Amino acid sequence: MYPETRGERIASSQSLVCFLQALSGQNVVVELKNEVAVEGILASCDCSMNMILKDATVYRRRIKGSTPVKIEEVGIQARYVRFVHPTKKIDVLPLIRRSVNELLGRKKARRHF
Repeated sequence: MYPETRGERIASSQSLVCFLQALSGQNVVVELKNEVAVEGILASCDCSMNMILKDATVYRRRIKGSTPVKIEEVGIQARYVRFVHPTKKIDVLPLIRRSVNELLGRKKARRHF
């Protein structure tokens, strides 16, 4: 799901949020600042980096004996995110270029990464 307004599309294309938006539909692990990791399918990411994960599993890292919790859908605010890890090996550069081209509606990217 890409941003709706022109301003959001431009803001997304000028940061690495376009990389996260290109990962929509793929399995990711989001590490939060409170030592919690959430693994699931990235359903959407807006230009502020707020994310929605589907079929998610929540892991508490510092608590011994804690069991993972499965959640159908979870929303994560950007201010709580520490890291986002794709779970499979991805060639990042072509993914970012394609995402920027789609965001700005161009056939050939002008920006060089």
